[in-house]
Amino acid sequence: MTPARRREVAGVIAKANVTLIEDDACGLLDRDSAPLAASIGERTYFLASLSKCLAPGLRVSLVAAPDRTAADMVAGALRATMQMAPPLTTALAIRWLQDGSADAIIAAIRAEAVFRQKLAAKALAGQAYVAHRNGHHLWLPLPLSWSRVEFAGYVQRRGLIVITSDAFSVGGEPVHAIRVSLGAVPSRADLVRGLTILAASLNSSPVAQEIV
Repeated sequence: MTPARRREVAGVIAKANVTLIEDDACGLLDRDSAPLAASIGERTYFLASLSKCLAPGLRVSLVAAPDRTAADMVAGALRATMQMAPPLTTALAIRWLQDGSADAIIAAIRAEAVFRQKLAAKALAGQAYVAHRNGHHLWLPLPLSWSRVEFAGYVQRRGLIVITSDAFSVGGEPVHAIRVSLGAVPSRADLVRGLTILAASLNSSPVAQEIV
């Protein structure tokens, strides 16, 4: 969301007098963005996961509660449902945050994400899609000649896995699009190969399915 949109949403939440749970999984990848909690922290439970912006194996999330009473309530609920966070990975995450290692890792991941978005822009030139300049994904509308299921199956037979918009729909008819992950593949060369297959598939016509 743009800063103006964030302020608008924060104003609606404050006016409605409701509590916000803000899951900011990728916020650290954008140094210029501010979470909604920055505007309405008194009514926000802010969750900052480290797996998307620091290390996938670091299954640690930090929670900022509106006040001490709310923090104690969250801590009690977590102990009742999962006993405790993994001590070793939690200690590692805190050490990295304190000694500056986290900043260096996040900066490197951010730079790689920017580079991969540029690779995607080159490979998908002429295709309309939506993406954040530092994002790990892009949102790609499909040609009307393809159904979402047919297209996902078509590229899967060519070695790609994409997620259709159905998985992200919370009601009504999903938009006719897919989500493409740019961060899942281990190398830039593999990403370019995958994007080349994707671009060629978008420009092809649906093929008749044969029943054997």
